[in-house]
Amino acid sequence: MNKKILKRLAAALVVVCLLCVSVFVTVTAANEEETGSIKVTYLPMFEGVGVSLVPIGTYDGGYTVSEEFKASGVEIRSGITANELKEQAEKAAQYASENNITGQIGRIDYDGEVNFRDIPANFVYLIYEYDYKDQYNVRPTIVSLPMKNPDGTNEYNVTAKGKYPLPGDDMSSASVILNKTNEDDEPLEGAVFSFWRKVYFTDYSKLKDDVETGEDEKGTYYWKSMGVDLTTNENGQARAVDLPFGGYRFIEIEAPKGYVLDDKPYEFELTMHGTVKVENGWYVTDNGEPYNLTIKNEKIPESSKPSVPESSKPYSKPDEPNQYSGESEPQSITEESFPQTSVKSHEENPHWQLTGDDIVKYIVIGSIVGVSLVVIILLVIVGGKKNKKDE
Repeated sequence: MNKKILKRLAAALVVVCLLCVSVFVTVTAANEEETGSIKVTYLPMFEGVGVSLVPIGTYDGGYTVSEEFKASGVEIRSGITANELKEQAEKAAQYASENNITGQIGRIDYDGEVNFRDIPANFVYLIYEYDYKDQYNVRPTIVSLPMKNPDGTNEYNVTAKGKYPLPGDDMSSASVILNKTNEDDEPLEGAVFSFWRKVYFTDYSKLKDDVETGEDEKGTYYWKSMGVDLTTNENGQARAVDLPFGGYRFIEIEAPKGYVLDDKPYEFELTMHGTVKVENGWYVTDNGEPYNLTIKNEKIPESSKPSVPESSKPYSKPDEPNQYSGESEPQSITEESFPQTSVKSHEENPHWQLTGDDIVKYIVIGSIVGVSLVVIILLVIVGGKKNKKDE
């Protein structure tokens, strides 16, 4: 091959390499500027609650509501107060729910966080609970991406604190009254129940091997122990209060004296606010609509009763009254009383995914390396021919 042609080819390849590097840098910079992330933090007690991220407008030196939300009456402007923004978020969430507008779906994890990654920037986003029924577990919030730092620079990885009711707030606290009777509707004292909550999740790898899982119309869930057992009082009642909305179940682990153990799970859904009070020794409705559940036990047949001393019978009453037994005022199930989660931390389960952007980067880098090798080989060949000619 003519030496001049080889030199021109080498020069052309060098130019191609420089162009590849330029395109790679430009694409990378554009991706960093045009996408970002939003992390919203809540209380860990809201683990499993599903939320949706929906763009409701754009920001380009000023706020503009999108066509999809113009009929909602939502107004966003610079200088809006926190209370006004809260009102606009609730208005937008109600409109989105009524019109079945959902965007990117996420669930609050065991740390009380929900993360939305690689989302377009220069938008105003609504984050709201999409699978609620009558009221919210967590309140909706509005976040813009990017957000301004104190020094005037743009922040593309935004962390926001989610709005939520505190335990006892009439917006989301629910309660349940458990009634234990025999077949003649007479109250039974001393029945002990384990208490469980249904928590939705998306990653099986973060669950312990011994947890019980399942699926329903909302997705995949596991049963999380509430960390307390409830014992029925002399009126056959127990209660649990200040609970987030969602699915729960009771399982009898100790039967009343003289009755057959009923260890079938009793599942129920809490969807309405309700508080409970004590009236003449009975748990009754204080406000709202507490959930009432009645479970009956059958007597042990006379022929089945073992002839053993009373002191050796397996289901004796606990020495100390349970905090929900009705013998003393029960404590609320709050954030502090929730047990440690059964899922593992991010550090224990690192998961790396190769995204589309990563693949593009590796292709560009591979192309540059390959082209560079070709150029070096051609230069070596040309140099060798020149040396041979000189000899």
